[in-house]
Amino acid sequence: ILSVVVSVTAVGARETNEMGRLTLSGSSSIALGRVGALAFAFGWLRFHFKKSSFDRAVSASLVVISAICILNSGSRGPAAACLLSMVAVSIVTALQHRKSPIGIAPLVTVVVVATLLVSVLSLPYIPLYRFQLLFSEHKGASVIVRGVLFATAWKLTLAHPLGLGVGGFERHALLDLRYPHNLFLEVGSELGWIPLLSITALIMWSLVTTVRVLKQEYSWPVLFLAVSLATMLANSMVSGDLNDNRILFALLPLPFVWARMQRAADSRSRTEPVAEVRHT
Repeated sequence: ILSVVVSVTAVGARETNEMGRLTLSGSSSIALGRVGALAFAFGWLRFHFKKSSFDRAVSASLVVISAICILNSGSRGPAAACLLSMVAVSIVTALQHRKSPIGIAPLVTVVVVATLLVSVLSLPYIPLYRFQLLFSEHKGASVIVRGVLFATAWKLTLAHPLGLGVGGFERHALLDLRYPHNLFLEVGSELGWIPLLSITALIMWSLVTTVRVLKQEYSWPVLFLAVSLATMLANSMVSGDLNDNRILFALLPLPFVWARMQRAADSRSRTEPVAEVRHT
């Protein structure tokens, strides 16, 4: 709900930073892109599951507004992470339930409509140019720099099994960039192999639990949880430091909570018929 409020407010306020990228009250455009991605998934899934015309109209409006928010934030990582996560979750649910809430054609339609609205609303062009670079030969400077950061962090991880210490990557960084822009490479290079294996195991455990929860329950809250977790995880591979990925850390325990709720519901459903028979 907060992601929805922030996305709508940001598009309405039209506040931009010095680079012409959409922001809100001084927050970073990348953080706004992450929030917009969650709002996009929220609106999309509600539109698929809600049947009333009013709910669908509100959800469709939210999808377009959040798409505008993402495009004008110029945050390519959250946008790509959200789309890839929606496709991945769609494939999983199609295999498990023979139905899927996500279609490729509607996704393309929404992106096209949002792009056209951007020009109508006279919002900055620079953020859209960042997305256009993805389809060019050079991809943009940030993509090249990330490649160098990843290579540096990987070498440091292999060379220092115990890690360089918190903030240690900064001493080897390129162009004063203080972290590798990859969660796993940051943990590996600064904290060492054991913390890297530990956080990898925790994330994999959470993902496996999410798939199990999806198999047992096909509902929009569960699908939203799966898409949100996958989006934040995918984005952590290309953007932010440990603190920037706090949304991911907040989402990791939720599949375990939902699985426990499912087990409790199953237990009640098995015991209630027995109790009713005994009463009879």
